[in-house]
Amino acid sequence: MTTVITHSLADAALAPAVDSSGAATKTVSMPIGIPGYTLHDEQRTVPASEPPVLPVNKDLDFIGKSPERWDGLAKVTGRARYTADVQLPGMLYACFVNAPLPHARVLSIDTSAAESHPGVKGVHVIESLLGAAVLRDPTLERTKYPIVRFAGQPVAAVAATTPQAAVEAAAKVKVKYEALPFVVDADLAREPKAPLVFPGPADEAGTAGGGGSEGGVPQTGKFMALRYARRGMRNRDSKTPT
Repeated sequence: MTTVITHSLADAALAPAVDSSGAATKTVSMPIGIPGYTLHDEQRTVPASEPPVLPVNKDLDFIGKSPERWDGLAKVTGRARYTADVQLPGMLYACFVNAPLPHARVLSIDTSAAESHPGVKGVHVIESLLGAAVLRDPTLERTKYPIVRFAGQPVAAVAATTPQAAVEAAAKVKVKYEALPFVVDADLAREPKAPLVFPGPADEAGTAGGGGSEGGVPQTGKFMALRYARRGMRNRDSKTPT
């Protein structure tokens, strides 16, 4: 025979029992009602994994309170140190080379002038854009460099001993583009002959925040439910099966 011991708020945890499905449970006493009117304690059976019952609001230490921020004084007086304030031995600074066009094919990238710039330790040409949507069939788009699909897309990066050197060297990277058609209006993007973002079905890369769907799920247009215009919004979604 199992004995269930009921505890008050002061005791927090209770002895586990088992419900009709075999899952471990515990009985707790919790405050129910409106303070000053109908507040009273009631016993409830909850899963054994449930955290301890919270006391009423007036007895809480932090929830609903405004505790002093431990870093507040340092921030408002300018004494707080941020990432940009950290200077470590051998530290390098990076600067991206970004595409000025919203849709283009990269024909060539010449990094020789940037590599010889004083203070430069390395120049990297981006051959795979992390986090971007990818074609389900990569054979539909065989290119040495990623297709530019938005203005500001990084195509290369420079690492140097100072921020100024990195910016100056990035400006010396010579990129030759072939401009491709694009639109910046949502209505134009829905037109049957509007330029495509991808030549075939594509899947958005996964994110730490989740969301989206499994790869291969048919996708439809983004503009059907809401009409709006936004700078940089160009090209309609690729035609995909529905």
